Amino acid sequence: MGKLLVISRKFPPSTGGSQTLLKNLFKFFNSEEYVVVHDNEKIEEENEFTYQGLRVDFPFTSRKILGKLSIPLYIFLIPFIVYKLLRLKKTENIEKCLINYPDPFFSVAGYIFIKFTNLEYVLYFHDLFEEAQVKSTRIVQRFLAKIFEKRMIKDSRKFLVICEGLKDFYKDKYGVQPIILPHSIDLDIVNKNFAIDENSESTRPKVIKIVYSGGVYDDQYDAMFSFVEAIRNSDLNVKLTITSVRSAEYFKKIGIADEDTKVRFFKDRKKVFELQRQADILYLPLAFDPPDPFEVKTALPTKIFEYIASMRPILVHCPADSFLSRFCRENKIGYVCNTIEKKYILASIEKLTNSEYKVDYGHRVDFLKKYDRRTIAMRFREIIGCKKRL
Repeated sequence: MGKLLVISRKFPPSTGGSQTLLKNLFKFFNSEEYVVVHDNEKIEEENEFTYQGLRVDFPFTSRKILGKLSIPLYIFLIPFIVYKLLRLKKTENIEKCLINYPDPFFSVAGYIFIKFTNLEYVLYFHDLFEEAQVKSTRIVQRFLAKIFEKRMIKDSRKFLVICEGLKDFYKDKYGVQPIILPHSIDLDIVNKNFAIDENSESTRPKVIKIVYSGGVYDDQYDAMFSFVEAIRNSDLNVKLTITSVRSAEYFKKIGIADEDTKVRFFKDRKKVFELQRQADILYLPLAFDPPDPFEVKTALPTKIFEYIASMRPILVHCPADSFLSRFCRENKIGYVCNTIEKKYILASIEKLTNSEYKVDYGHRVDFLKKYDRRTIAMRFREIIGCKKRL
């Protein structure tokens, strides 16, 4: 039986939203079923995911080396990746491919490899492609998107996206019918948290502990900055903790962190979950005036599922016309603040820390059952043609 070739710049055990999504899918594969081409620099966390696929590393693609190159030279990564893929095909019985985007260079290299080999492939988008390349530094990425995006989508056997926002966008843009394969969650964690919290009583905390997990980029910045400014200039006793691979110095430089802000990095994801469980509020922002408005309008950050599973109050801070806002309101997840006005941000914090506010634990458990990682993984196996049930 032929193998599935996974073409993805990042893959477990490295950390990030895309990697977590893939980890939940490939946990239900046998090691002999697939091989992976990736660019993991190092193992960034203790690896609870037993990764047994073939690693094809690219030593010269170190971020330190690439950072010294002119951006247009990045395009020369593509033929090198294609070369590695063709070499791999000679030694492995590859039957089909999964091209996993959000990295344009690996995705385009995968598509060119497909054209050389005539293999069938499934395309999986976690984000927008062309519309995400709006920065002036992304000249090469914009060029690649204009040439390849439509071809990649139209030529794929199946085109997968992670949420309805992306599905509607590409349906309108190209007249295609993407299949939604969403993020998933470990229900064992959900049930454990539910068992702990279902009989707990709500009391107003003396110190409000707010936790944000992730980096701060253009698609979060103005929301996060307005949030931080609001709590700094208020009478509320708030302690903000950020868990991120980014340093405290980085967050101070961009004006998000001060001497009272904790910035922490955990190699073990379980410690991140423990910190989230101790929070009074979990914060999730999307920008109100981003350079890429389409990205914000269609995005569904994968961390929302971690937040829901934590059974803690969630403050979703995003534009009213974003898919995230609609998703949370329709599914009654967290409290949504659709403005950067400080008085409304503070009112949202007050509401979530009021002793009368209660998380509907039963509703969250029922909601997350639709995103059980085994169920989603079995659907994925059927989509790509691996129908054997594990």
